[in-house]
Amino acid sequence: MQKLVYVKPNGDYGNPDDCVSLKFGTPFILEKLSGVGGVEKTFVTAEVGNVDGTLVQHIRTEAREVPASVWVCGSDQAEMYANRFKLISALSNTQQPGTLYYSNDYITVKADAYPMLPGDFSDRVKNYNKCNIKFYCPYPFWSDTEPQATEMSYHIEDNAFSFPLVFQDTVCFAENSTTTVVYCNSSVPTPVTITLVGNLVSPIVRNETTGEQIEIADVNLNDGDSLTISTKKGAKSAVLYKDGVTTDAFNLVTPTSVFWQLQPGKNVITYTSDKSITAATLVLSYYNQYGGV
Repeated sequence: MQKLVYVKPNGDYGNPDDCVSLKFGTPFILEKLSGVGGVEKTFVTAEVGNVDGTLVQHIRTEAREVPASVWVCGSDQAEMYANRFKLISALSNTQQPGTLYYSNDYITVKADAYPMLPGDFSDRVKNYNKCNIKFYCPYPFWSDTEPQATEMSYHIEDNAFSFPLVFQDTVCFAENSTTTVVYCNSSVPTPVTITLVGNLVSPIVRNETTGEQIEIADVNLNDGDSLTISTKKGAKSAVLYKDGVTTDAFNLVTPTSVFWQLQPGKNVITYTSDKSITAATLVLSYYNQYGGV
């Protein structure tokens, strides 16, 4: 069974006043739904003289649109109109996107979304009034509702490494203590959030699978300090928490750095420091992402 739940910006999925549920049940009966599978792609091409066909320069994934037909119902016409008013209120547009959850018998995923509700309802049969809704998702990929996380943590004592944390079977360490393997179940490249805590100087975090790395220059982390990096397109960031003060550290990212993403499948991740690391922890978190479900 398919189900859509739209949660207002800054709303709570568990609060009925913050969301509206469209499903095969009252008061908002989901009749028809599309747009949850693969998304449209645009091929940017060029034609070259004396060359057959075209050259593909770039492939762009367009924003996702999720149209749905819904019947608003009530025990009588008064309740039907009250529910219609509730639906219109719940889907009022704001400058910030809400969150659209899609569920079927296999998976539950989410995406940022803006509701697009027409001013007029169409067919009405007794206490049932039909409405066509469309949700606009600027970022076209669905993501899991819960993040995945990998931790790399060690201490250097008498030239011996110790690992105080317990890791899942999907995380394995190589002989180098600053290397871990992450198996990403996404179907598309996936942004990550990297948090470094502990004694580090100008750390470098590298995805050996893609050959790309993020280097933070001229920064010295001590006990209690942290550096958080996000590689999400359109929201890339580097934030430094040092001596109890939070500052923007984007200017410390070197020009040759690439805000890399996890690739579907196996990823080898390493991190290093300009000085020997006496105690440090790296936490890498991400949401699996899908081109369609």
